[in-house]
Amino acid sequence: MTDAEFDNYVKTRYEDQVAWYGERAGQNKRRYIICQTAIIVLPLAAAVLALIGESWERWAIVTLTTLATAASMIMVAFKFADLWFNYRTVCEMLKKEIHYYTAGLGEYQYGADPRRLFVQRVESLISREHSIMPPASFQQLKAGQEQSPPTGA
Repeated sequence: MTDAEFDNYVKTRYEDQVAWYGERAGQNKRRYIICQTAIIVLPLAAAVLALIGESWERWAIVTLTTLATAASMIMVAFKFADLWFNYRTVCEMLKKEIHYYTAGLGEYQYGADPRRLFVQRVESLISREHSIMPPASFQQLKAGQEQSPPTGA
């Protein structure tokens, strides 16, 4: 692998993957926090409204508890916490790999072609992530709600 080919790989594949996994980790973290907040706050608001006891509050109570239940079901169905954890883990492992390559640590210290080894290890990390992706993610993919990682040029 030439210097130009390796530089192209790092720019078009490796950096794109690090960015993609980082963005998806952040998205799923936000979704998880929103759902968790709704699950905590909405029933508390419903309890306060129940104490007031006006007729319109009954509808508000039903609405708030329904929304809290929906948030709980959405969080379970789409496994935002699992996706957040998986994407963040892959992102951090990918980030670490470039430092190992640059410093010539681990397998890079003894490898005949460190650039090929880097590409192999990066692609292995990406493939591994696809094999451990939670089932809910496949449902999201089918529904068009989650884009696949960029494949590079």
